[in-house]
Amino acid sequence: MEGREEAFEIVTCAERLIREKGLFGTVLWRAQKLSTLRSARNFLHQPTVAREQALKISLFDEKSRAGSATTSSRSREAIQESLQEAEQLVLCVEPYPYLAELILQPKEFPEEHMDGWDEETAEGGMKKRESFFKEAKKAVDRLGLLASARFYTGNMETAVANTLGLLRYHRFTISSCELTMTGVPNTNLKHISAFAARSAKDVCSIDYNELIQEAVESAILQKHLPIVDPFSKKRKRYKELDVILSPYALATWLTWLNWYAFNGNALFNETSVLTGKIGQLVVSQDISIVDDWRYDHMIPAPFDAEGFTRARVPIIEEGIAKGVVCGGVASKWSGLPRTGHALMNDYTWPLHLVFTGDDYTLDDLMESCERPTLFITSFNYPSMPNSKEGVFTGTTRHGTFLIEEGKICGIVPPLRFMERTLDVFSRIYMKTEPMIVVEQDHYEGIEESSYAVPAVKIENFHFVGSVS
Repeated sequence: MEGREEAFEIVTCAERLIREKGLFGTVLWRAQKLSTLRSARNFLHQPTVAREQALKISLFDEKSRAGSATTSSRSREAIQESLQEAEQLVLCVEPYPYLAELILQPKEFPEEHMDGWDEETAEGGMKKRESFFKEAKKAVDRLGLLASARFYTGNMETAVANTLGLLRYHRFTISSCELTMTGVPNTNLKHISAFAARSAKDVCSIDYNELIQEAVESAILQKHLPIVDPFSKKRKRYKELDVILSPYALATWLTWLNWYAFNGNALFNETSVLTGKIGQLVVSQDISIVDDWRYDHMIPAPFDAEGFTRARVPIIEEGIAKGVVCGGVASKWSGLPRTGHALMNDYTWPLHLVFTGDDYTLDDLMESCERPTLFITSFNYPSMPNSKEGVFTGTTRHGTFLIEEGKICGIVPPLRFMERTLDVFSRIYMKTEPMIVVEQDHYEGIEESSYAVPAVKIENFHFVGSVS
């Protein structure tokens, strides 16, 4: 982490060299630190601190020929070498008609009012993290289970400059904690797998006792309730059941929609489930999904990798498809407005989805179950084999519970499902208040992404069968 002035010095140095060559372009600097504690089978291991930095130089000439190069060094020599490499690429490629236009310095800088920085989190929050692992181990020891957990803190700074005079800087911190309690292999508890997670901008906002208690309650249910396979020959075979998706499960589904539906690239390539549907009623009128980095407790990201101010983008509003997010290139491709969602790797997708919720509690959703209903904690092996139709598939994991007459009465082995997204979102009829979820694993670094998602109740969810 260099700090505002040092980061500005790095990007303006590269920007000056670009202008000296009579070229145009954008310079992006990113530096991050990720501190991770992990445990497996009740043993704390592999504590790591990783620091990464990258300077990306993107050039183009008056003929719209473009090239880019990235270096991990901030030295003037490394910048000059990367600039030469990018310049050589410019000279050997064809003109590109979809280049993103350079941005002028904006009149307003929202990053000045939403820093997203917490000093204790930036320093690692080690005491908080150590306390979590001690309490988690006590909990699993009492239950005779095993625990695997991960608690990380991270920080990142971003600086952007271009040859039109743009100069912006932003920094943020992030903290995320997750815990999985499992049964001991080759025992009568081997089927147990209980999960809980919490994320926040600052480490002190994570209530790890609440997280541990959530996992403990799930594990206790799995320890004492009978195993029930709705697809076994001994029971009535169901093809469809009502379900309650936890925020973790819904966040995973939304991540796949981010990649394959809610961005201008997918719309332009006609691989999005929203292709040809903008302006139409596509799901229940109770459903609204918006990308909004200013939403309470989100990890803030005021501008994108091109320096464009990130807009609030309604994707689905009261059931009507409204639009998708676009970086500069995706905007040129699709003809849609530029929304400030370009990523460093030249992709574009939402980072701050808000799935509007209601005032119901999770208990309300369960107690209202008149038909057999499954509560699904999370998904495993998800995929979207037909993105244009919004087909989403995967298996359930980390605790799937059968609810009958408003009460949890059994645990269910992993089930495989296959559903069409818009059909499912049209059958949602109860929602809780949203909670903040960080869906990404962050094994390869961090990004300023978080979702606000509720638990949702869905009618007639289609299952293929049980994995067992």
